[in-house]
Amino acid sequence: MFWFIYDPIGFLVTILASTLAYGAFVTLIGPRMVAGRPRSMAQLSLNMTITALLVILGGLSLIYLTVYALQEWGGIAWSTSLSELLLVYLGVVVFFGLIQYALSPVIIRMYYKLREPSTPREMRVVRIVEDLSRRAGMDPPRVWIADVNIPNAFAFSSFASRNVAVTSPLLDMLSDEELSGVLGHELGHLRHRDVQVILVLSLIPVALYYLGRGLMFLRSSDEENTGATLALGAALVAFGVIFSFIVRHFNRLREYFADAHSAMLHLNHKPLQRALAKIHLAFESMKTGLGAEAVYAATETPAKMLLIYALVDPFIDWFYEPFRPWRLKGFADIDSVVEDLKRMEVSAMEELFASHPPVPKRLQFLDDLALRHFT
Repeated sequence: MFWFIYDPIGFLVTILASTLAYGAFVTLIGPRMVAGRPRSMAQLSLNMTITALLVILGGLSLIYLTVYALQEWGGIAWSTSLSELLLVYLGVVVFFGLIQYALSPVIIRMYYKLREPSTPREMRVVRIVEDLSRRAGMDPPRVWIADVNIPNAFAFSSFASRNVAVTSPLLDMLSDEELSGVLGHELGHLRHRDVQVILVLSLIPVALYYLGRGLMFLRSSDEENTGATLALGAALVAFGVIFSFIVRHFNRLREYFADAHSAMLHLNHKPLQRALAKIHLAFESMKTGLGAEAVYAATETPAKMLLIYALVDPFIDWFYEPFRPWRLKGFADIDSVVEDLKRMEVSAMEELFASHPPVPKRLQFLDDLALRHFT
C-alpha cells in the first residue's frame, strides 16, 4: 500500500543515497568525463550520441528492471499499487516538465524585462539575426532586448515560439562582427532544438529520483520485502543523481555544438572567440562590483529554472586561475586576451557543476575546428 504520511526512514535513506552517489561520481567518474574536450565535429557528434543513448537507454532499462525486481521479490505483482506508482510519479514529472516548457517564455519575459528592439542601436540585432537565419536556412526567431545589467545573450523557445535575447550591456560591448558571432551561437541552439532535447533528457533523472522516492512509500506485507523495496528506491535515487550529472555533461557538449554552428556559419571562428573573451573580462570586473553571488543569481539560476540557453555560464568564471593584468588591458588588445585565456588552467571539479564548458576550452575547440575547416 502507499504511505501518504511523512516517512523519516525514507527521508534519511534518500539523503544517504544521494550523498553516496554524489561523492562517487565527483571523485571517480566526473573528473574523467571533463578531462579533455572534443577535438573535431566527428568526435563531438559521437560523444553527444553516446551520452544521449546512455541517458535514454539507461533510464528506461532501470525503470524496466525496477518492475522486474518488484515482481521477482514476490510481494508485489503488477498490481494497482505498482501501476499507480509508475503512472503517478512518471506522469507528474512529464506534466510539470511540459508546463515549465509552455510557460517559460512568459516567465522569462517578466524576469529579464524583455522588450522589442526600438532604437537604431538595437535594430542592428534584428538585421543580424535575419541575415544569419537566411544563411542558415531557418525562419528568423523573435528578437528581444533584455534590460538587465549583465552582458550576455540567450535563446529560448516554447511550443509556438522561438526567441533570441541580447542584454543591453552586450550591445555596448561588442562590434557588429562579434555580435554576429554570438547570435550565430544562439541560432545554433534553436536550430538544433536544444531546449526540447535537454528537456526530454532531463526528465529521465528527475523521473528516476521521484520514482525511487515513491518506492520508499510502497510497503509489502513482510519485513524482508519492505527492506528490499526501500533498497531499490535508494538505488533509483542514486541513479537519478548520477544521471543528472550526465545530462549536464550532454548540455556542455551542446554548447560546443552551438559554438561550431556559429563558426561554420561565418567560416570564421575569431568573432565568437573575441566575444567570449570580452564577456569574460566583463565578469572579471563585475566580481568586485556586483559580487559573484549577484552575477550568478542574475544569470545561471534563471537559466536552470526557465530553460534558456545563455552564451556563457558566469558561475565557472570564478574558478579560473587568476590573471590580474587583464584588468589593465581592457579591450584594447582582445586577441592577446584570447591567447592568454587559452592557456588558463580550469578546475575540473567546478566544471562538473557548470552548464557550460569553461571559456578556455571553448576557445581551444574553436581553434581545432578552424584548423580542420578554415585553413
